[in-house]
Parts: sequence; structure tokens; C-alpha cells
Amino acid sequence: MRTAAKRLVLGLATVALVTSSTTALQPVASAAECPIPLPPRDLNVTKKVYEVGKRYLVSPKVMLAGFETGWVESHMNNLDCGDRDSLGVFQQRPSQGWGTPEQIRNVDYAATQFFTRAVNVDRANPGYTAGQIAQAVQISGHPERYDQFEATARQLLAEVATTSGRGDRIGDVSGDGYADLTALKSDGTLHYFPNNINSNPGGKPFTSSSQIGVGFGPFQWVRSGDVSGDGFADLIGVQTDGSLHYFPNNINTNPGGRPYTNGINIGSGFQVFNNILLADVSGDGYADLLATKSDGTLHYFPNNINSNPGGRPYTTSTEIGVGFQSFTMLRAGDVSGDGYADLIGIQGDGSLHYLPNNINSNPGGRPYGDSINIGGGFLPFNEIITGDLSGDGYADLMARKPDGTLHYFPNNINSNAGGRPYTTSTQIGVGFTMFSAVV
Repeated sequence: MRTAAKRLVLGLATVALVTSSTTALQPVASAAECPIPLPPRDLNVTKKVYEVGKRYLVSPKVMLAGFETGWVESHMNNLDCGDRDSLGVFQQRPSQGWGTPEQIRNVDYAATQFFTRAVNVDRANPGYTAGQIAQAVQISGHPERYDQFEATARQLLAEVATTSGRGDRIGDVSGDGYADLTALKSDGTLHYFPNNINSNPGGKPFTSSSQIGVGFGPFQWVRSGDVSGDGFADLIGVQTDGSLHYFPNNINTNPGGRPYTNGINIGSGFQVFNNILLADVSGDGYADLLATKSDGTLHYFPNNINSNPGGRPYTTSTEIGVGFQSFTMLRAGDVSGDGYADLIGIQGDGSLHYLPNNINSNPGGRPYGDSINIGGGFLPFNEIITGDLSGDGYADLMARKPDGTLHYFPNNINSNAGGRPYTTSTQIGVGFTMFSAVV
């Protein structure tokens, strides 16, 4: 909202949309310290602005106003500098009543402040363009700038709309964008806990369950992910004989609305692995398969369901990592919210580790490099589960204790200190000792 920030972008052409990371809080700097040119857009910031707009059900025009503003003010970066005391993605000023510096550097807060004002402007002035709405909120010295960057804002919107909330739909049985829970009992029955986080008392996602399947006793592992790419979580299971089975999710057509009926044998030889994961490694919206061996190697089976003979999703594999024997538990999920599945693992000392997916930048196109220690104290848990419980496009973490309690770690990677996704947890369930596995 501020002249110096405007000077940084005046005359700049649209740049390539490449990922940057500037979301961690830094000491407030002077305007002279702002980078020129500004960094390329930060996808996590862009996704968060989009998510907040969706949360408040803003109109397409108001959403466009937010993206025009974010681009003009910061190139969609959470800046720690600006004109006078301007900060953040929208260059809001603490001295002008927008909040504390810490609040303004929280993208969720900043976007909420922008959109709540923009909605009121739009209602009072239905004939305004997106840029005029932006100007009314921002009160800029260069009111023409916002609409001049409409094409760039639409490009950003198109990009984020294809990645936000897409992920690999781990656990999303109902296809509503919120991860549900399925659980197996030792008698081979499959049970479904729908996620009603927005309507259940206390915001607990899971309260009641129903039995939705039988005959799962022969399965050594069962994993959830969107194999078919239709937005509904399917199941993949490995039986003790090493055969691989696929249960497509047909919740909208099966009798009684049961998502899974008969499994299809789609492979063999999986007895050589000691764990499997479903995850959208390639970012194409189809869940790929990852498998570890006891020697610590990680193997990647890309999902080519649309081109493989017979529509089998997984045929060939490539070794893409070593050293995974150090993890006692390993799960996959889109932790960073960029549409590519990352890995979360727990080591024997109870430390939590994060392996970001950098398939587009790592040498040889290998998705996972070194792990990052992001927490401790996980020794009390005997199982972890990933899934987007909150529906914001970022994989949250659940963990089960031997006493049957289920605990929820929300993903706050954009606001937690140091960019750590999981810090605090809440107990959200009891009685899970009756299940042999939670998916």
C-alpha cells in the first residue's frame, strides 16, 4: 500500500512462475533492502491467498482483485520490507491499523484482512472492476496498476487452481476435499469414518463409523490414494502372497453408497517389499506407488493407468533412494501444498523427518533427497497417518497411541516458526485399539 513497493514493480513485465520460498518470518527491514527485482511468486503464498478467498466464498472478481493486488504489491511474496512500515504479500501497514507486524506477515491473516474489505467494496460498488476494488482497499498512489496486471493475476489463478487441494486425495473417500479415515479390524472388516470437521461438535473430524467391507484379512498392507485421478480415494492392498490389488472407489454408483466392492489383481511379486505408500509423486493428479525394501532402498512405480495395457496403473519401477531402513514409520502426503507428495517419517529415536519432493529440480529427477528433522517426541505413537483433514490442500498428520487414542497435528507450514509443518496436537478420538490398521 505504499509508494516504494509500487516503485519496485512499475514497468516490470510478467516473469516466469517459478517457486520461491520467502514465507519464514524475518526481522522487519527498510524499503532499501527489498530485492530488486522482486523474487518470482511464492507458490505457498499464492495457494494460501487462494485458500482464504475460497474459505470466504468470494466472487471470481474479488478473487481476481486479491491476485492483482498480491502481484502488484509483492509479486505474491510474503515480504519483510516495503515503503515505510509496509509488510507482507499485500504490503499492509501496522501504523494504518492493519494489525501487528507479526499478524501482517501471517499470510492467512493478511488475506483475510484484504478479502473481508474487498467483499464490502464489491457489494457497495457492483460496477467496479477487480482493479478498482483493489484500489478501494489499498488506497494506492498508482490506482491504474492493478487492472494493468489482470493477465498476470489470471495466470497465477489458473496455476493455483490446478494445484490447491488437488494432491493425491489420500483418505478422501467422499471426494469433498477433506481426508476421511478408513480402518481395518483383525477380522478383515473395513470401517469408514467420514470427515465432518466443519459440522461436528468441537471441530472433531471423526465421530461415527460404519462398516463398508469384508474380506480384508489376507492383506498385509492397505493404502489410500486417488489411483484413477477422479478425485476420490481408491485403495491399494498387498496380500501376504505378494499380489497387488486395486479397489476403485465407486461411492456414487455402488449399491448402498459403499465405496469399495471387489478388488482387482493388478500385480505380483510385492513380497520383496516391507512397506508400500500411495502418493502423487509426479504431481499429475494420479497416485503413484512407492515401496521400501528391508535393505533401505526406496522404489517408485509411476502411475500410467491411462497408457498401460489393461489399464494397470503400476508395471515398472525405479530405485530412487537409499537409507530408508532408519525409519520405523513412513507415510506420504502433500506437506508443502504444491501438488507433489512429500514423505514424512519417524526414526527409532522418535524424531520426525520431512523429505520434500523436488522432482523437478533434483538431479536425475529423483523426488526425494536428504531428510529434514522437524520434530521429536513421537516415541509414544505406534502408527502415523497423513491426510488433508482441514481441506486446505496441505497434508496434516494423525498419530495413534497404543492406548487407542488418535491425535491430530494440523499443518501450519506457512505460519509456524522455521516453516515446520507440525508442532501442536489435539486428541480427536479414542477406541482405536480395535483396529489393526488405520488408513
